[in-house]
Amino acid sequence: MYGIITRHQSDIIIVLSGTGYTDGVKTRLQEFHDIDKFKIHLLSLSDFFNETDRFQLAVEDLPPLRDLRFERYL
Repeated sequence: MYGIITRHQSDIIIVLSGTGYTDGVKTRLQEFHDIDKFKIHLLSLSDFFNETDRFQLAVEDLPPLRDLRFERYL
């Protein structure tokens, strides 16, 4: 995951898992010296469907969405 984050120069990362994450995932991410510069949200399907506090925090970090149906293309 760290390789993808750095390769794409991501600022905000939201990862969705069907059943959640083990403590090992969080521990492994902390092994990278600069991991704290990224906003990482590890969500489960339960977080998504129940719109938990964890889900709400992830949504707050996203930029506002635009309705692209009315955008003009050049």
